Amino acid sequence: MSLNILNTELNNQNYTDGINKENSLHYQAFYMEAMGLMIRLMKNNKLPVPKEWYKMMYKMCTYLKSCIGDYNEVIVFGDDDEGKILYINKIDNYYKYVLGLFNYLLDIQFIDYSCENLNWLFEIKTINKIVETNNNICYKEGGISILRSDDKKILIGIDHGELGFGKIAAHGHADSLSFQMFYKGAPVFIDPGTFIYHIYRNKRDYYRKTINHNTVSINDNDQSVILGSFLWGKRANTNLIDFSESNNSVILEANHDGYNPIIHTRKFVFDKKNNLEIIDTFDGCAIKKFNLNFSKELKIVKKNNQVDFEGNNIKGKVVIDSSFDKLLIVNKKMSNKYGVEENIKSLIVVTSENIIRTKIIVGDK
Repeated sequence: MSLNILNTELNNQNYTDGINKENSLHYQAFYMEAMGLMIRLMKNNKLPVPKEWYKMMYKMCTYLKSCIGDYNEVIVFGDDDEGKILYINKIDNYYKYVLGLFNYLLDIQFIDYSCENLNWLFEIKTINKIVETNNNICYKEGGISILRSDDKKILIGIDHGELGFGKIAAHGHADSLSFQMFYKGAPVFIDPGTFIYHIYRNKRDYYRKTINHNTVSINDNDQSVILGSFLWGKRANTNLIDFSESNNSVILEANHDGYNPIIHTRKFVFDKKNNLEIIDTFDGCAIKKFNLNFSKELKIVKKNNQVDFEGNNIKGKVVIDSSFDKLLIVNKKMSNKYGVEENIKSLIVVTSENIIRTKIIVGDK
């Protein structure tokens, strides 16, 4: 009976391309850890593990691996409460630990990683088969795309998926068409995080709202309607229009109907080096607010239609290459750790135009 339930939920809760339907990377890793510990227990007790489990876990691992950059940075959308199941000693990267777990369970090296948890669970051995992932990959069903520059210095994640799993979409955020960017492991454009589940309802809502993600809000509304701490009402439906790659660039275009009858379409053009262009178009009149969250580590300077930014080993600029009413730098909050808030700066572009062109250039200082 228990195995039948797990078999059913394996397919119910996960897309066939290996992305969990909650649209939360941490929730996916938590689910994978639970399944991994279950598989280890079954193998140690000579119980047969369904082949379908191995197939799905392999797909989920390849997606998780694609979200981790060469500098230990991780693309994380949706809720992240830092929950873990087995915690013997400090784990410096939970996502790597979960991949390490499946290194031994699937006898394939997804990642080179060791920690006390893995040393306690397994007899350490050499694994010769190594899994490689593409620089640029679109998970069409799960609705996440991961882009990398040719030199692996830039890591970009784009959310073009559904809000979350089932009727309540408990762990999703109203962040359709939002993106994140890292440069040499350092955050540049960031997701606001989660902060808290309970106690402060206004804070719970703050970190899920559209205006606090790197996308566009219309008439100060959210793409999807928040009804409770883990409950949503009317939600945005997202559609992938195009994902294509040439020798010189990657193009991703998608739209959503969260502001029906107005459709928001966003096109990303990445040159695989250090230039990203974002083109937002709308098919109706309204007040649009384009939001961009900067990492707290960056110094921000506004110049007319341009914002320059720099950090310890990074510099760049954001250029708004279309008409707008206001360009503002505002104070906001982010939460990189559960229960902890920090101050950040955000760019907000206010416009009634039906197109917003944004050019982003980032490189070494």
